Amino acid sequence: MGELTDLLTELEATWERKGFDRHDRLRPGLPEDVVRRSLAGLPVPTEIVEWFGWHDGQIGRAEGMTLAPSAFRPLGLEAAEYALMLQRTISRQIDPDLVGEQRELLDPGYYWEESWLPLGEMNGETWLVADLGRNSATAAVRVVNWTDEDFRSIRADSLATMVRLWLDAPDEYWAWSSPAGRWEFR
Repeated sequence: MGELTDLLTELEATWERKGFDRHDRLRPGLPEDVVRRSLAGLPVPTEIVEWFGWHDGQIGRAEGMTLAPSAFRPLGLEAAEYALMLQRTISRQIDPDLVGEQRELLDPGYYWEESWLPLGEMNGETWLVADLGRNSATAAVRVVNWTDEDFRSIRADSLATMVRLWLDAPDEYWAWSSPAGRWEFR
């Protein structure tokens, strides 16, 4: 379909070469019309169609299934929509007494932009997020964790760039350990 699809296929082949025995825990991808219909009301870059067309998240909670070399567990489209709704709800419930003089912290968009779509999560507190607000074929990628001072920063200008970074991680830095059931950094 496009560059991201090619890179994701290469990533999966890399996992197999490295002995990652859990990529079979990913669900099959979704057709474009299902992705676009599910995300109606949001701009849907081609990269989002390619992402969910590759795999629709993981089967169940699939222990040990991460988007290596990251520690993010992939969300399916339904789980991404639920997480989006949940994060929007939470961001609208900020207690004014907690923000003091920093009135900008009362803006729900400060915590979770309307255009952010979660693609992965780590420990339920850190999110791999696609920013759909650019009206282009690509989606900027953010890692959102409110314990980070710079939690709103863009980490990659597109999903393709992010996957390319994952592919470029030198072999000597990470490997799959089947006995431990996790990616280990050397």
